[in-house]
Amino acid sequence: MSKKIIALFADPVAHSFSPRMHTYGFQTWNIDAEYLLVQSTPETLQKDFQKLEAQYGEQFIGANFSFPNKKAMLTLADIKDSTVQRVGAGNTIVKEQGLWKAYNTDGKGFFLALKEKGYELKGKTLTLLGSGSAAISIIEQAPFFGITNIYVYYTKESYYQNTKEKLDFLQKETPFSYQLLPYTSQDFRKEKTDFFVNTTADSLLRRKRDSLQYPDALILDLNYVPKCSTFLKEAKAQGKETMNGLGMLVFQGALAFEKWCHHPLPTKEIWPMLEEK
Repeated sequence: MSKKIIALFADPVAHSFSPRMHTYGFQTWNIDAEYLLVQSTPETLQKDFQKLEAQYGEQFIGANFSFPNKKAMLTLADIKDSTVQRVGAGNTIVKEQGLWKAYNTDGKGFFLALKEKGYELKGKTLTLLGSGSAAISIIEQAPFFGITNIYVYYTKESYYQNTKEKLDFLQKETPFSYQLLPYTSQDFRKEKTDFFVNTTADSLLRRKRDSLQYPDALILDLNYVPKCSTFLKEAKAQGKETMNGLGMLVFQGALAFEKWCHHPLPTKEIWPMLEEK
C-alpha cells in the first residue's frame, strides 16, 4: 500500500502536538504515513472528512477528533465501540474491513498517564471541574481503574439535566457514586479529594484559586498549551503537585496509534520529548 494518511479534525488545530507524536511513531516502526491537520467544525466536519476520502481513497486509514468535533464525529462512523456508545462521543476513527469504527481513548489515556507517573488510583477520590465530553470520558473509565467516588462541578445551569442523565446511565453499567454540583455551590471545595481536574477548554481567571482548596490533591489541567496554565501556576506557587494534559495526549494517542498501525507508540520517549517543545 502507498503512504497511509491519518488526520486530526479540530478547531483550533494549529497548536496540536499530535503530528510530532505520531510522526515519531511512524519513524520508529518505519511506517510510510503522514499525519495531517484539518481545521474543522461540526458544521463542516462531514464535508472535510469526505474530501480526504475522495482525495486519498484507501490510503486514508483513520483520524483523530478534538474540540469541538467529538460528538459530531459519530455521524461518520459505521460502527461505534462500547466506550463510544456509553460516553456519546469519540476521538478516534479507524477503517476496519471497509467500515469506519469509532473509538474513545481519552478516558483510558488519562488514567494510563497517571499510572505511568506512579500514582495509586484504587480507592481514590476524583473531582472534575466541567461536565463536557472530556469529563464524561474520564468518569466512564474511572471505575475500571478503581475510582468509584466522584465529584462533578458543572459550569452552567443548562448542563445539569443532560449531565445527570449521562452519569445515571454510566452508573448502571459500572457502579460508582457521584455528586453533581453547580460551580457556584456553597459545598464547592468542601470535599476531600485526591485528584482535582480542570476539564474545561479554558482556565478562567475566577478558577485560578480553586486548586488551593485541596491541600493534598494532585492538581491537573487537561490543557497542555500553555504548558503551565494560570490554573496550574497558582497551584505550583502553593507547593502543590501539578500535571498538564500532555500525558493524557500521549496515552490517548498511543491507544489510537495501535489501532491504526498495529504497533505500540514509544510513550516513554515521546512524553519527555513533547515536554521540551
